[in-house]
Amino acid sequence: MKPTEEQIKRFWEWCGFKFVENIEHSQYFGDLDFSSWIYPDSGYRARDLPPLDLNNLFKYAVPKVIKKMDTEGKVIFPILSLWGKWYDEIIALAGTSLTDDYEIITLALFWAIYKVIEVA
Repeated sequence: MKPTEEQIKRFWEWCGFKFVENIEHSQYFGDLDFSSWIYPDSGYRARDLPPLDLNNLFKYAVPKVIKKMDTEGKVIFPILSLWGKWYDEIIALAGTSLTDDYEIITLALFWAIYKVIEVA
C-alpha cells in the first residue's frame, strides 16, 4: 500500500521540511520557478523532497517522533509494534506487486509513523 503524493508531502512537512515558493520573471524566458524544499537539519535546498527510504526515515522521522512524543519510552514501543503490524498488512495487501523486502519494510515504517502523526 503506497502513500499518495499528498500523504508523502504531509509526512515530510511534519518532519520539518519547508516549501519556499520562488518564481522570478525574466523578460527573455518568462516565469522561472526557483521554488525549493528546505531541509530541517541543514538549511539545504532541493527541488524535490527526499526519497522515501529507510535512511531518510531514520534520519528525519524517527528522531522527530522520539523528540516530540516519547516520554520514557511510551511511544517508541508502540511504533515498533505498528511497524510489525503494517509489515504484515502490506505483505497481505500487496500480493505480488511488492517484491522488494526493503520496500515493504520502508512502507511499513512509513505507515507506522504516519499513524502517530495523525494522532499528534
